[in-house]
Amino acid sequence: MDVTGAAPAIGPSSLRLPLAPPMPPAASRRAPSGAAHLRLDPPQLPVGQEHQTAGSLPRLRTSCLVNNYNYARFLGEAVDGALAQTMPFDEVIVVDDGSTDGSVDLLRRRYGDHPRIRIISKRNGGQLSSFNEGFLASSGDVLFFLDSDDVYQPDYVATVLPIFVQQPQYDFIFCAPQLFGNEEGTDTRYPADTDFGYTMALTYFEMHWLGSPTSCIAARRGLLERFLPLPNLEDWRTRADDCLVFGAGLAGGRKFFLRQCLVRYRVHGENAFYGRGLAAKYDFPRQMRLQRLRGALCEKLGLTTDAIARQIALEYQTIPAPSWKQLRQYSAMACRAGLRPMARRQIIADLRTHHRRSPERFMGWGDRLRLWATRFYSS
Repeated sequence: MDVTGAAPAIGPSSLRLPLAPPMPPAASRRAPSGAAHLRLDPPQLPVGQEHQTAGSLPRLRTSCLVNNYNYARFLGEAVDGALAQTMPFDEVIVVDDGSTDGSVDLLRRRYGDHPRIRIISKRNGGQLSSFNEGFLASSGDVLFFLDSDDVYQPDYVATVLPIFVQQPQYDFIFCAPQLFGNEEGTDTRYPADTDFGYTMALTYFEMHWLGSPTSCIAARRGLLERFLPLPNLEDWRTRADDCLVFGAGLAGGRKFFLRQCLVRYRVHGENAFYGRGLAAKYDFPRQMRLQRLRGALCEKLGLTTDAIARQIALEYQTIPAPSWKQLRQYSAMACRAGLRPMARRQIIADLRTHHRRSPERFMGWGDRLRLWATRFYSS
């Protein structure tokens, strides 16, 4: 159960990113000025739901994927929390990763006859291998991930699922955790509910960690199918939430942050990452693992630097109200992407135009000065 969060050019403008199967033409987005032939499509509805309209909202099947390794002392509370949802899961799949502390016996004794629980016991392979197994065994349209030392609040599904139903543009929703155990508090890393738009270029060029711990993540099956199952199992015996967060970004998922604390994140001294910080001895090996992860994801998704560079301005336009920090971040990305000078200037001009036209954007003198300063990125 883990938390965290930068790495590596424009050719013929007819190339389009191979994100997913073709989208319905009506879903196309307008491209920025000077690039009307490009488009960035919103995600598809889950398979079998495409014909549904706002007046006939689809019923999305839900799966809870619990991963466990030697957490028998916490496991029952985690599973009971999943079963106690005010909007019940259609299925709860518990994957035990070769525990030696009696976890499997506990599961069979307490939940062996439960109609909505499926228990998978396998040889130890690490957290990512548990994600892979649980995903392949699941049937839900929306998948909720849960570490066996955490606990869902009773209204978690009832709060998150309606967003997926009513807002089909969102593929990946993450909420804020409520810390308990050895520490008490909240981890609301963003001040309000936030639509981050698409984050493919941001993930590829910056490896920016835009997510929450495993138990605070829910995603559409259609998005997860693009990159799961994943290889490099030894790299991700712990902290495999990195695979979900970066995989969702590179696979073209639109992310939404829900500020409500809907998951209780247990701090108990044996967490794989929490409280360890990013000292060099931990951070450098992780950066190497992230580079291998990015390579595996790009190979699986068919992504190239040149193709992703063409999406920078389009991606930025999917952020409804970008901050000054995001404008600087995307401008810097355009400068490092290996673009030709004219293409770089056009992209930065499109970034500035979208930022200036963002809703409720009051342009004071300080704002105008910062916007003018971004011109230096295109010189």
